[in-house]
Amino acid sequence: MRKLIFLLLILPFLANAQTERFNDFKATIQLSAKGDVEVTERIRATANGDQIKRGITRPLRRKQIGNDVEKNSVDYEVTSATRNGATEDFHTKSKNGFRTVYLGNKDHILDPGTYDYELNYTSKDLIYFTNNTDEFRWSVFSSDLRLPVDAATVTLQIPSGLDVLSTFCYTGTRESNDQSRCEVVRNGSTLTFSLNRPLAAGEGLSIAAAFPDGSFYQAPPPPPPSPLERNGTLWFSLIGIFTALIYGYTSWQKYGIDPPSPEVVNQVTPPRGLSPASLGYLNTGYADQYQLTASLTALAVKGYLKIDEEKRSGFLSDSEIFILRPQNKEITNDLPVEQAILYAQLHDAEDIKLDGTFDKRLGAATEEHQKSLNDQHHKYLEQGANSWKVLPYALILLVTVVASAFFLKDTDGFGIAAFGTAFFLLTAGSGLFAWLIRKPSEDKVALWAEIKGLKQYLKLKEEKRRAVPSAPEMTQAYFQSILPYAIAMGIENNWAADLAADVAGTLNQGGNQSMHMAPYLFAGFGGRMNTAYHSAAMPPASAGGGVSGGGGGSGGW
Repeated sequence: MRKLIFLLLILPFLANAQTERFNDFKATIQLSAKGDVEVTERIRATANGDQIKRGITRPLRRKQIGNDVEKNSVDYEVTSATRNGATEDFHTKSKNGFRTVYLGNKDHILDPGTYDYELNYTSKDLIYFTNNTDEFRWSVFSSDLRLPVDAATVTLQIPSGLDVLSTFCYTGTRESNDQSRCEVVRNGSTLTFSLNRPLAAGEGLSIAAAFPDGSFYQAPPPPPPSPLERNGTLWFSLIGIFTALIYGYTSWQKYGIDPPSPEVVNQVTPPRGLSPASLGYLNTGYADQYQLTASLTALAVKGYLKIDEEKRSGFLSDSEIFILRPQNKEITNDLPVEQAILYAQLHDAEDIKLDGTFDKRLGAATEEHQKSLNDQHHKYLEQGANSWKVLPYALILLVTVVASAFFLKDTDGFGIAAFGTAFFLLTAGSGLFAWLIRKPSEDKVALWAEIKGLKQYLKLKEEKRRAVPSAPEMTQAYFQSILPYAIAMGIENNWAADLAADVAGTLNQGGNQSMHMAPYLFAGFGGRMNTAYHSAAMPPASAGGGVSGGGGGSGGW
């Protein structure tokens, strides 16, 4: 019976010994006449792998304590850390108004046990200057303390000869004013703050000492800002806007006005013998999927490829996929460069099914097709770009932003608004200016007019198309020759149905129905082929993500 009673009596103490906690906390704060501090903390902690896995954490408060005095945030410099007398790794993070020190190594897990830590750090400008007093305020533990504290003592060493008007030692939860759990003893130039009862997790400890006004050095207030400092942001923002406007307008007048465009007239044949993809590239200025689909269609018309559409039955509905069937036809010299390169990438392949599954052959073919178009036409399109004229504008933007930002700290709301407006206008204007300053050659303007003429003709309805002088009869040959150009310009959906009706009559008269079997001869082919080919030529995208975490009160990590 006695043994049972003994076990019941010591059981709480055994459980307490195994609970993670700060067994003892001792801090020595050396306060200088300038309000700077040198701090040494000695912490004994019991770890069992729950919160303290790699080491302990110490959040040091950066934001001001109390709302009665306006004070800038402070920061800390950690000079050293040890565990059981040996040098300990540490790193810091600033978040939510605290500089948190993490003691320990992320790759080393501690064994359960009791450890003695020592942390040394410095900070500057810790004095709060009120109307009648100079106060030192210090947060030992914030109210989001994550581990209990059995004992804590803070020794504050003040400059010799100072009078101490009052001391404070607050404990408990957030905004608590309880001073009953802390004792303060003064011995000469040393103030000692000691807990007389443990702190539970979620309770904090803050100390303060008040001294007569003038006890600590207070830097004189900065002189009032000069007119340039007050208005520099506004002035430079306005100067930057007007300088950019003047430079942009005069440069555009001198270098950027386009030559007059010839009248756009209907073109019934492709201009200058351009291939479908080349015409599309010169029309947009970049390579795209429409141009590749146009090249595939042209290869099919010329017999290098066969494009079939196959119906597949699904669980809920049927679907159709395109199948590319290379015909192993020998490449002739009159085949456009990008079509020859595209066919060379595909001709050794077996049937290629565009069913949404990635096919690296199609990816390689797409890259080579785009590269061929860039090699053929990029230099021609860049003629007259006047890119060098954009550099002075960019310099105006840079100088305006840097000069205006230099005076931001002393400017008023009007200056800040002017800075934001200038930054937006100049940034947006840089793209507009780069576009306006481009001056195409007369030949390029004439070519664009011819391309517009072909596009204009292909968009005409049947009745208006027939009324165009020199419009050719809609034969099978003409229809197939012009179809890839319409696909390249993305307009085949608007006219394929009308032209197919014309061709149907021609074919019915000749008794030939084979043309209607080709999928590219039906309205909507270009868009569907674009989607099908793109899904098979592009590798699936990888995805990733994660959740980031934050810190907390004194505890472990």
